[in-house]
Amino acid sequence: MATMSSKGIEIGTETKSGKNKKLFIIVFVLLALLGAGVFVYQNFFGGNIKIVLRAEMLSIIEGEEMPQLVVNATSKSERSRRITPFEEITVGDILDQLNNNEGYEVFCEPSELLEGEYPIEIAAGHTLKQELRGKLIIEHGILTVKNRYGEWAGERFKRHDGSHVQEDFVVWQGDKYYFDAQGDKVVGELKLSYTVYTFDEEGKVISEIQLIDPTKPMVALTYDDGPAGRTGELLDILEENKAHATFFLIGQNINDENAHLLKRMIDIGSEIGNHSWSHPDLSTLEEEMIKQQVEDTNGRVLAVTGVSAPMIMRLPYGAVNSKVREVVSMPLIFWNIDTLDWKYRDEQTIVDNVMNVVKDGDIILMHDIHDETIEAAKILIPTLQEAGYQLVTVSELADLRGVTLESGVGYLSFPEEE
Repeated sequence: MATMSSKGIEIGTETKSGKNKKLFIIVFVLLALLGAGVFVYQNFFGGNIKIVLRAEMLSIIEGEEMPQLVVNATSKSERSRRITPFEEITVGDILDQLNNNEGYEVFCEPSELLEGEYPIEIAAGHTLKQELRGKLIIEHGILTVKNRYGEWAGERFKRHDGSHVQEDFVVWQGDKYYFDAQGDKVVGELKLSYTVYTFDEEGKVISEIQLIDPTKPMVALTYDDGPAGRTGELLDILEENKAHATFFLIGQNINDENAHLLKRMIDIGSEIGNHSWSHPDLSTLEEEMIKQQVEDTNGRVLAVTGVSAPMIMRLPYGAVNSKVREVVSMPLIFWNIDTLDWKYRDEQTIVDNVMNVVKDGDIILMHDIHDETIEAAKILIPTLQEAGYQLVTVSELADLRGVTLESGVGYLSFPEEE
């Protein structure tokens, strides 16, 4: 019985082992079939297909036109592969559709094309999403709008051509900067043309004060024959009213005692012109004497101010001929309003002689050697301003009217062209 029992046990053991082997074989076959099915599905029916819809990265400079948005569709799968086992649509069909700009929309909305980075977004349509469920990869892009001037290079600003910005403004991310003749960033206060700018410690403009508005009326007050005893008082009146004037000086009248007045004229924004050395009628002089009258006065003004010699000339008595025009070689400033202050010597008459006829662009003749003219200035200057006139120098008036002053040419006024 022991033998039989032993054999029985052996037979039972062999039967269980066989079952395990069969089960293993079955599992192996099933796994193999499953793997084969997955392989077939992925490789023949689109199971592992991935289609990439990518927006190109774009870059422009501020001010350029908005570029065309470009989207490309690609796939590593064969074009002939079917997207699903139930449809005839292939990878190639989808790529052709997408590269023909069908089935999706692309958006980019930059803020007036100001510098910065703006997303380029792709929005797939409903049908496309359904067709490519799990197979579509969307890669959005970026539109980079570069600063119109260039980019920072330390404390300087480099243009796109590699040069540095000099004597010019740059707007960077909404802030305004100015770079001087050496290309250095300016801080503090700076007067440029007819505007005073204030910059903070980082060089950003924090205020702009316009000294002259080119769109508003303006006239030029001119004073001849000084400097004189009350010229300093006249400068006080101008400064208090933030007004400018042009002083045509006689060279022999400039001395050590009044030299400071010339410097102050420049400091408060007024202008110095040449009125000869001793006030002769230049049209009656020989060429050499004319030249000496002009050059000696220019030299005296330059020596006193240390800035520059006069750039404009008013001829004594307004006397001019072809010889004077040629020898003087400076723009000749005449006038179209003569107050006749030297004749009437009355402050109210002086004021009335201006206010009764004044208009935009006029050049007004007076003389700061007369007490009545100084007294008249106390009334005339604020009265003109209340009437809407800006009081500027002759050179400012010409510049703001777009006139380039030329040597030997005479100018009576600078009206605004209609």
